[in-house]
Amino acid sequence: MVKAIKETSGLWLFITPVKGINISDDMDGEIKVDKITFISAKKIPRVRKRLGFPVKISEICSNLRFGFAEFLEESETYAICKLGGAGSEQEKRFLELVREELCFLALSQLSYSRRKNNAQLALVGEYKTGFVKWFMMNLGTQEKLSSSLRHGRVVELRIDSHWRDFHRYGFYLDLVKIIFDDSGLCELGWRNDLRRAAYTIGKSQMSMDVPQAFLLNVIALEVLLTSGDKILESLPERVEAFIGWSSDWSIENYSERIKSIYKKRCGFVHAGKTDEITINDLLFTDGVLVNVLYNIVKHIELFKNKKSIIDFSEKIQAEKLLGIRSKLRPKTFHFIKMHYSDEDFKRI
Repeated sequence: MVKAIKETSGLWLFITPVKGINISDDMDGEIKVDKITFISAKKIPRVRKRLGFPVKISEICSNLRFGFAEFLEESETYAICKLGGAGSEQEKRFLELVREELCFLALSQLSYSRRKNNAQLALVGEYKTGFVKWFMMNLGTQEKLSSSLRHGRVVELRIDSHWRDFHRYGFYLDLVKIIFDDSGLCELGWRNDLRRAAYTIGKSQMSMDVPQAFLLNVIALEVLLTSGDKILESLPERVEAFIGWSSDWSIENYSERIKSIYKKRCGFVHAGKTDEITINDLLFTDGVLVNVLYNIVKHIELFKNKKSIIDFSEKIQAEKLLGIRSKLRPKTFHFIKMHYSDEDFKRI
């Protein structure tokens, strides 16, 4: 019977609890990235008609495997969407969309918060938090100790007026608008690249594994700035086009550091080497991504496709070779310096 229902075609309303995100009342209790509406549980009964529920919430439950009222108590936040087609197909699509759009929300943590305070956004039940416990004894002195380490993220990303106001001056809200805007502001292939990069960075922001988060960041840089060329040489030049004018570029030796992170990325991918990848490397790639994304997004009229990124970089390198001050870089380019405490370099 359940299988038969799922194979039926029609317009389906899906809802699932999510965790790691809290939407404040000053954001009216909901936020929409693209197709998915993320909404506070307490608001759902008040706006059930707009969301698509044909009857009162109290009436939906009798023949479900679990009571719907209890279902709405599993989390503070829910993901809701309407999709048309065969139920079994749209069921899979819905869960994929929720995971993807949670990653886009997680991306907003880049520059907004520090990794040790980041939240992990997920479907309720997909990622567990808890404590890893162990016991140790000095066999010479017989001194003993029990210890534990928290596993997983327990903090939440709070979507509130402070979050909104911060991103009004950053790249995040503009980036999301570009990704889901089909008005022709930039080419479809470039929008897809931006979408893949955003998804990858969002996953990185949620990861507690330094090598994995590092790899995801470097992949995102490749997606944004390279196109099958010699990446070891081209990646520093592409980044330089956007931030090479800043004093930090030479003071912090960015060019050699970018080459170093790419070599470490290759060592990880091709030989499984992770021991040389540090939190410092990861936070460095965070800073590079913040600046590259900001300057691309805020000047999207200049960078409508990947080719325009490459052409821009080559012209900047030509100016550098001729020893002339760049006339190509917009005066509105920004360099955003990330500031960290000693604690930020101990854990993520």
